[in-house]
Amino acid sequence: MDRGSASESRLLSLIESSDEIIGFKQLVTGYLRSFAPFLKRSQAAACKPAKHSKSNPTGNAQVFRSLAKEFLPFLHKSLSLLPKRLSGLPKIPRESAVELLDVYRLCLDCLDVIAPELSGKPYSVQVQRIRFVHSLEHWELYEEAQAEGFLLLQNLKATYEGGSKGNSGKRKTTFVPLLNTENEDREAASIIVELVVTLVKFASKLKKKVDSEYWTVISMVNESDPWFKILDSESYMKFHRFLQSYLHIITLFLVGELKSFHVDLICEFSQCTFKEYKKSSAHDQTCKVALKICSLLFSQIDKMPCDPILDVLKHVLRFMASESKSRIEGKLEFLELLHYCANKSLSATMYLCDQLAEHLHELADALLERLEPLRKAFSPALGTVDIIIICYLML
Repeated sequence: MDRGSASESRLLSLIESSDEIIGFKQLVTGYLRSFAPFLKRSQAAACKPAKHSKSNPTGNAQVFRSLAKEFLPFLHKSLSLLPKRLSGLPKIPRESAVELLDVYRLCLDCLDVIAPELSGKPYSVQVQRIRFVHSLEHWELYEEAQAEGFLLLQNLKATYEGGSKGNSGKRKTTFVPLLNTENEDREAASIIVELVVTLVKFASKLKKKVDSEYWTVISMVNESDPWFKILDSESYMKFHRFLQSYLHIITLFLVGELKSFHVDLICEFSQCTFKEYKKSSAHDQTCKVALKICSLLFSQIDKMPCDPILDVLKHVLRFMASESKSRIEGKLEFLELLHYCANKSLSATMYLCDQLAEHLHELADALLERLEPLRKAFSPALGTVDIIIICYLML
């Protein structure tokens, strides 16, 4: 056995079972030193593939083929062992995990260098990087995992749109690759959707108080919709169930921290969440989500001005009113929501009560056909809030 093979065997053994992990990255870096001319340090001190020089493509191709022949077995075995070791039990010390994650990234960067010489689909390396993102997630390194995830999404976008530069100056910035008839690939769809859902999950974990984070989530959800549509039914249900769960968490966070965000963001995000619920088997839960939002809004009446609370309340009620037209159960659920808001407004400030009562009156007149006959039967002294409560009690 030559020195290279012995070194490879020893390194793989260390990855698989050794407790002596500290300093392991230095050993692997030494073993993979032939890749050094094709790697560059990023600002985050992580190795990223450098752009291949086009001045001598034939020479580079020969070098890459040589590197692939010598190191591909080690890279494949390492990339198979590393995620298992990082997620296995008993759990390794955190400092050892950080060391292995650095090695994991280095192996991926080396695989990127020789990727042009490998057979397979263009996203085969990206599949490996998704596993790396999940390994970072396992160790709750959400910031780093999020950064890696967005870089990976950018790379996937370049893979699928690399040749379409004609209208690039006119198109708005997007995050998800554009689906067209030439790249309708279910495997690719699964990768892209998994990555989008994972990035939404990170947003729900990090809970940053920065509007742009959640505008990005809205964009990714909207842009990934065509990819969702070409998934098989089982994959669709799995990924979409996770997506709506993470959107639900973020929506309640945004509403609960209303004073930290712009109202238009919260309105748009809640609408995005409602729309995803509508697409799922949990569409009957939409009104319950709306009820939670309204409850959080009313809980903040004494902590901030009424106008932002009113704006979000009106937006949620308008959306739910439009959704309640299609089915009887929807009308009853919406009436329950109106009843809740009417009751809560009675204990709020006079300004909020009057403004909300006026809005409820408009919604009631537009959607509840039996409200007008009932109104005529009631005393003129009764206001909209009183009539809505009576209608609810009559159900």
